[in-house]
Amino acid sequence: MEKCFHCPTDYLHNFVNIYKSPDFLQLNVSEVVSILQSNDLNAPCEEDVFFAMKLWIEFDKSCRQQFLFTVLSCVRLTLLSVEFLTGEVLPYCSCCSECVMIITKAMQLIVSPNFQSNEQRGGSCGGPAGVGPPNISSDTKMIIVGSWEDAGRNFIETYSAAQNSWSVSRDYGFNRRNYSVALVNNRILIIGGYINRAGVATVDYVDITSGQKFGMSPLKIGRYNAASATISRGSSSDVYLIGGLTSPGRTLNSVERWNSDSQSWVSNVPGMLQPLHAHAASVVDGRIYVTGGSLANKVTVNTVQMYSPETNSWSYRTPMNSSRFCHLSAVIRGRIFVVGGCGVYYNAATVMSNVEAYDPNSNSWTSITSLPSPRTGGNVCLFQNRIVFIGGRAPNGYVSEVMEYDDGNGSWNSLGRINIPREGTYPFLVPQNAVF
Repeated sequence: MEKCFHCPTDYLHNFVNIYKSPDFLQLNVSEVVSILQSNDLNAPCEEDVFFAMKLWIEFDKSCRQQFLFTVLSCVRLTLLSVEFLTGEVLPYCSCCSECVMIITKAMQLIVSPNFQSNEQRGGSCGGPAGVGPPNISSDTKMIIVGSWEDAGRNFIETYSAAQNSWSVSRDYGFNRRNYSVALVNNRILIIGGYINRAGVATVDYVDITSGQKFGMSPLKIGRYNAASATISRGSSSDVYLIGGLTSPGRTLNSVERWNSDSQSWVSNVPGMLQPLHAHAASVVDGRIYVTGGSLANKVTVNTVQMYSPETNSWSYRTPMNSSRFCHLSAVIRGRIFVVGGCGVYYNAATVMSNVEAYDPNSNSWTSITSLPSPRTGGNVCLFQNRIVFIGGRAPNGYVSEVMEYDDGNGSWNSLGRINIPREGTYPFLVPQNAVF
């Protein structure tokens, strides 16, 4: 005779053996929530927690569909792989907009260079640790910061998904252009930049909770058109400022690193294998990948350089299919996307529309559907499960159009416009309560 499990600890300690049983499937929603959200739940992997949730819904779907978001919120989505989220979780929960939002947020966290695992279920739950449901908030918005020219350099714009519109912050008076940007611990860092044909060492930050601007420790070398990348481990983050120009004709290969604990810049990272400016940098699995850029002799390259903090060294990886500079890059679902750019040094006739993606695991590049028209200096990011390309510069000037990529049919569609046409934007995801 099949054993009945009525004791709450039985459900926690023998979860794999009982979640398919009639006893579990007949529990009410509050009892299921209490079990699935418990830190003491002894599940070999989080996939079992999702399948238990799914079985419970399906047992009486007509009545329980209304609780889909409630029970899905008990599943620690960032303990799952992106492949499982896209292949199993998202298809099953696509009927619920709230579910789609927290699934999307989980995927964004997993592929984010700042994501660090910091939670694990009790018992013998295996697999990588991750962030639990309370941190997978649908209250996330997208902001853009910066510009490579005067237009928009002092203003932060915020995108409202509900209204499909952008709003502009107050004038922050950064007093320079072509700076680099990083987001660390609720701070937007404005790093270096360009004044009077020379790089400056000034570093400021804007607190996203108060909106106030403050000064920080300066760089060792003033520079502009540099690339920035952030690697985080727990509460500590390192911001790397890579290459750039210190003055026209003086291209750098040097790297400076700022640590959130020491609050200072150091130069103990070896320089790139070649000096570059107007290149791009992204982080995958704790390694920095620098794509393209221009050499000191104004030759545009297709090289990819990888920096490993473990070995404190640089190495070349498979080059891009196209040489490009004045492009930006982003990590989307574990791959590095580069979009547009310029093929020949500041030659408007060579502004590009092609898109390619790099898979660090296979060390290979794949072509993606091109933009509808050429762009340089625009940025790409993942927002609410959409690949979004923001602004940039066309051969005839700055553009304000925002486009989204439909992975289903391989097409780019318009997604509104930013208020200030600009290139060199840096998009970030911030909490809904950020002041912008």
